[in-house]
Amino acid sequence: MSHTDNGFRSLTLQRFPATDDVNPLQ
Repeated sequence: MSHTDNGFRSLTLQRFPATDDVNPLQ
């Protein structure tokens, strides 16, 4: 699960580098 979360977070940072602290799903 940690690996999946890390990969998802990486994609999120690439798509939303300014919202790394904010959850884009919310």
